[in-house]
Amino acid sequence: MAVKKKMRSRMKRLRKRRIRRVKGVVIGCLLLVLLIIIAKRSGFISTSSYSGTGNESQVLDEAPRVREPAVSDQFYPADKEHITTLLSQYLSRADPRHGNGTLKALIEPHAGYVYSGWTAAYGYKLLYSSGIRRVIILGPSHHTAFDGIALSNATHFRTPLGLVRLSSVNHELPDSSLFRINEEAHKDEHSIEVELPFLQSLLGDFELVPLIVGRLSADQLRLAAGRIAPYLDDQTLLIASSDLSHYHAQDEALALDTSCLRSIVSIDIPSAALCEMCGYFPVLILLEIASEEGYRAELLNYSTSGDITGDTSAVVGYAAVAFYSDMHAEGVLSASEQDYLLRLARASIEQFVRNSSLLNPDKDGFPAPSEALKAEKGAFVTIEKHGMLRGCVGHIFPQEPLYLAVRDNAINAASKDPRFSPLSVDELNDIAVEVSVLTVPEEASLEDITPFKDGVVLVRNGNSATYLPQVWEQMPSKEEFLSSLCMKAGLEADCWRDSNTGYLTYRAQVFGES
Repeated sequence: MAVKKKMRSRMKRLRKRRIRRVKGVVIGCLLLVLLIIIAKRSGFISTSSYSGTGNESQVLDEAPRVREPAVSDQFYPADKEHITTLLSQYLSRADPRHGNGTLKALIEPHAGYVYSGWTAAYGYKLLYSSGIRRVIILGPSHHTAFDGIALSNATHFRTPLGLVRLSSVNHELPDSSLFRINEEAHKDEHSIEVELPFLQSLLGDFELVPLIVGRLSADQLRLAAGRIAPYLDDQTLLIASSDLSHYHAQDEALALDTSCLRSIVSIDIPSAALCEMCGYFPVLILLEIASEEGYRAELLNYSTSGDITGDTSAVVGYAAVAFYSDMHAEGVLSASEQDYLLRLARASIEQFVRNSSLLNPDKDGFPAPSEALKAEKGAFVTIEKHGMLRGCVGHIFPQEPLYLAVRDNAINAASKDPRFSPLSVDELNDIAVEVSVLTVPEEASLEDITPFKDGVVLVRNGNSATYLPQVWEQMPSKEEFLSSLCMKAGLEADCWRDSNTGYLTYRAQVFGES
């Protein structure tokens, strides 16, 4: 009996221990869930990626660093429903004239919505069904004085409409002289923030490159334009955030702003440099790009704060200006023509590598090429593997119809680039193809060479070599670029200083597989 009593007592103690353990596990789990909920609500943990509607259900690959709104409920409503209604009103009233060509850039105001929202809507309404997936915004600094251009280390910017994901371009731009991480410049700045709700309401899911622009020299302006321009593909929009003249009587403001807008629309940079505008440097960077790329500008709408308040004694001017590239300009290929050439290059490489046979696009299932693709043009095809060069071959001068030049150079890049062994079947899934369509090279002086824009052919004593325009991304210094080009031609590194050295320059339309 004593033994049985001891056994029952021991069993009771074991059951109590198990119960205490289970309770401990349950309480621990509940505490963990509670901590996660608190952390999410505090912004330390987020399980969302921006979907354009405030939906926060998708898991992010990394813990986000969120730049929180600085001026919500001051410049625009902090309530999601309120701001959605307000944006709808602005956009429904705006009736912008759609220009010919592809929208590449906008100048947009950044004042409180009650003052400038109506005008801003004229530019943003052009984004309906635009296909824009990335937006680069140049905003002036109102609170922090600095030299150069400030990048953000955040992964997302938040507005009442949700999170906006920052583009990987933010990791590609930094350097020691011009583009630098500067969170202080972004912390309280409104010039970028106020543009975001318009973009979220129209684009949904897009990537952001937020650039706060400080003081820049004339050379830095041109360098900034050269660094930004290569990112302006068919799915990227550039915005210069700026108001116009500040606190003049209405008549004086109208005179100042009319003169300023005339210089902007005509892309007259020296005259625009005399404008009174808070986004002085952002607008001048945009105009540098517009001048180089051949954009056309159109004024969409102009107003002043006096038009809203009725007080015309000291007003601020606002404008929406659109910049277009002419898709029908000579030598510019449409998106469908670019896609045709990329598919042709890929198919040509795969057929040759697998079967050692030449693809015939006129018979092997490709549609008839457009007239632009039948024109004789110089072209290069570049193959990269895991981001590293794997082959690049091309014609500088026109030799055959463009679509056949792309086919032939794609095969040669895969099999005849002397720097590399022929491409193998096992590598086909690891490569990316890029096509460069060239203008006809023209004689140029050393001073005529424009970094980031010009492809260069260097010629001296029967030796020659060329670099495509995209090589400037690797060697942004003109001296470094030309020294390397001299050595590529088998000459001494400083041959470019010799007056007997000649140059040809060309431009290239460059596009690649995404």
